[in-house]
Amino acid sequence: RDMRAMGLKIEERTACNMFRSYKVSEVPMSNRTFAPQSMLSEIVKSGVHPTGDVRQSYIIALANVGQLTAAVMDLKEALKTGSIIRPDADFFVTLLKACRTKTRFHLIESLLALVELARSEFTIELYEHSIAAFAKIRCPEKGLLVLRKMIVQFGLRKSIDSCCQLIVAFGSRGKFEGAKELYTYVCGNGHSKSRRVIGAFMRACVSTQKVDELMSIFRDAASRNVLPDKDVDTFAEVLDSLGTMRFCNEASEIIDTLQSKGLEIGSSPHLLSLLVMALVAGDMMAEALQLFLSIGDKCNNASGIGLTLSRLVAEV
Repeated sequence: RDMRAMGLKIEERTACNMFRSYKVSEVPMSNRTFAPQSMLSEIVKSGVHPTGDVRQSYIIALANVGQLTAAVMDLKEALKTGSIIRPDADFFVTLLKACRTKTRFHLIESLLALVELARSEFTIELYEHSIAAFAKIRCPEKGLLVLRKMIVQFGLRKSIDSCCQLIVAFGSRGKFEGAKELYTYVCGNGHSKSRRVIGAFMRACVSTQKVDELMSIFRDAASRNVLPDKDVDTFAEVLDSLGTMRFCNEASEIIDTLQSKGLEIGSSPHLLSLLVMALVAGDMMAEALQLFLSIGDKCNNASGIGLTLSRLVAEV
């Protein structure tokens, strides 16, 4: 407004930068914040036409502030009215990155339909972020449809990361059979030694409380020396879940196996702290205290172990 009052005209590059100031946030923009629509109105008054890069930057701004519905509608309108807009795969990837956990699956589907309308190329990055968006909103069935197309175009080897995301997503939805089916497919097509795939399926097992299946896949991977031995996060999730379910013997077996294999991850203070918590949860106080004392000052407070110490002290 000040520039307009001074008789200065906003350049297209400046307009684009103004829209790029809207960053992605999981928290939707409040009504009191200066919305992209208001910014567009001011820019148009300054003589800049909402076409080309300006229009694309505006659409991305809408998505970034949580107005994905408005972004999809505006993009569809722009493509149909010839607004000199030529969105490429990177543009669609940016919109997909703006999807939130509460985004509805039909919006992602609408966005993918617009890729074809815009005659943009389905790159491997576009497939990956499409699947990641469906996984994020816990809708793995929709992601699986995209994955099948991705595998046809780029092959299974380049699609492994997306397979892992969906295996975990199936687990988070409590759909163990979906996770197992995808895991079996991947393993049966030349990737049975993939540590990433094994780790993803282990997560799906604990998410669905399938402890027998978890231990079966863990023992098999250990026997073949293909454990995800660098993935602390996966083992942390497994041990934490086993502790919550009071499967302390299984938690102990996992740590014992990792250590017997000489794997560095088996001595992780974070994992050992989680094992202490699992032992306490299972009322194995003597074992918990012995392990806790052996960890010493290496105990990882991030695991929340401090919450269990009162029970250990009381037992002593």
